Amino acid sequence: MSELAKLPIDDLVRAAERELAMRERVYPNWVKGGRMPAEKAAHEIKAMRQIADVLAIFQKFEVPLRDCIRQRLADLKEFERHPAVENIRDAFPDAELIIHDLPTCGETKEAHS
Repeated sequence: MSELAKLPIDDLVRAAERELAMRERVYPNWVKGGRMPAEKAAHEIKAMRQIADVLAIFQKFEVPLRDCIRQRLADLKEFERHPAVENIRDAFPDAELIIHDLPTCGETKEAHS
């Protein structure tokens, strides 16, 4: 991951909101001047609105989302270390194992079993 990809979520939300405001301010003039088709302007504004909304949701739930991701990764590592999985990998080295039934975030392993 690059250094730029490590900006705080608050900075990303502000940047997306600034970009959205700029598009909403500038694109109508570009459409009037023939520099951009109206459909493209509307699409680009809508796309940036969705980007800003996704970032705002991630910002609101950043801590629980990161905790959930960490837990899921830990569950996957535990799965990979299980002796049965190691035996399958030894017997079928090119096999692709797909996990269909991991606990969801916040669900205990005992409750899931």
